[in-house]
Amino acid sequence: MCNKYLYSIRKMALLILGGVLFSCQSAEESTPLSLTFKNENATELAQVVTMPRAEVLKKLGDIPAGTLPVLFDGEQAIPVQFDDLDQDGQWDEFSVWAFVGAEQEKTYAVKFMKNDELPAFKAFTDVHFGVKPSKEEGVRPVLKATIKKDELPWDADFYPYQADGPMWENDQIGFRQYFDGRNCKDVFGKRTADLSLHKIGFDAKGNPEDNYHVLADWGRDIMQVGSSLGAGSLAMEVDGKMYRLGTKINAKRNNVDSTKFTMINRGPIRGIFKLDYFGWDVAGEKINVSEIIYINRGEHCYRSTVTASGFEGERTLISGMVHLNNDFPVTKQLVNGKEVLMSHDKQTYNKEFYMGLALVVDAKQLKAVELAPAKGDGITSTYCAKTNVKAGQAYHTQFFATWGMQDERFRKADYFQQFVVGAVGVKPIVLI
Repeated sequence: MCNKYLYSIRKMALLILGGVLFSCQSAEESTPLSLTFKNENATELAQVVTMPRAEVLKKLGDIPAGTLPVLFDGEQAIPVQFDDLDQDGQWDEFSVWAFVGAEQEKTYAVKFMKNDELPAFKAFTDVHFGVKPSKEEGVRPVLKATIKKDELPWDADFYPYQADGPMWENDQIGFRQYFDGRNCKDVFGKRTADLSLHKIGFDAKGNPEDNYHVLADWGRDIMQVGSSLGAGSLAMEVDGKMYRLGTKINAKRNNVDSTKFTMINRGPIRGIFKLDYFGWDVAGEKINVSEIIYINRGEHCYRSTVTASGFEGERTLISGMVHLNNDFPVTKQLVNGKEVLMSHDKQTYNKEFYMGLALVVDAKQLKAVELAPAKGDGITSTYCAKTNVKAGQAYHTQFFATWGMQDERFRKADYFQQFVVGAVGVKPIVLI
């Protein structure tokens, strides 16, 4: 009896000990979650890396409910961002600010954190749209806004838009979109990395005011748009005639039934918003256009994804680059399957400053590049990149802008061109 009892105790002790050893071994063998990035370039890179949700889930598995993945370099959290592009309440893309040495790999630890536990990362991008809701009230930021074709503000009691519409910027450059029916894009030159655009374009009472065409510590509006397509604005060509997406200043009605602005995310490392154009009248045909605009930390450009619908077959969609105050022809170069159109001169108001501009389009979609006439009732003084698109097909562009007052090296055309070609040609950091 005693021997059986001692045997049972020994057997139980061995089982417990084995369980402890197995548990310790499993804990030691389990690998903490991490993500590894690779830089194939011969120079080190600091870059926004964006990954679709499916790719992140494939690497990390299921994400615990109510949490988000945050990356750490040692004890330091690195900037991350979660973007809900389709506005369905679930993030679609995960972006990180990754720094990887030349031809090296970098592994970041992953921790799942609740929303109220997320670190407060410094913002390097911003999207801002200030709207004056009534004659008595001052401008205030909005997340959504709509303007209909017969609501153009030119005969209204007050002008409702701060700096004419949505503005977006990063630590390098800024842009704006005329939301008052003109639907044209413009450039802000910056002299500081600080986010400044939300503080301009209104007076002490909150009324919209043009106070950004004079040089200030932060910078100024530097590009003259006129009747051009400015900094990557859109048009369409039918039977040799170009139709602007939108109208000119002081028009009574628009050629778009309604235009909608939707904020997606202001930052901290990627500013994103969406513009929807419903019922664009193109040669009697009603076309819908959706444009998502992105600006990444550290880049001298914004990126655009355009899709059009409401037609069959192919259409000729146009992206434009202004050609005012420029005495030199555009330079065109093929880089990594992309056509890069570049211009450089004192192409600013009164030819005061050197500015470099570049429009980047997919070479496979590019049909032709033509210069619009300098005068006329339609689109003028614009290099027009004409592309073939189908309904629902995504059309991607980048638009670069540099300013000699921000960096004197950009006063030289050769440096500007090398900079843009290098930026387009660099291999992006990838998740492995």
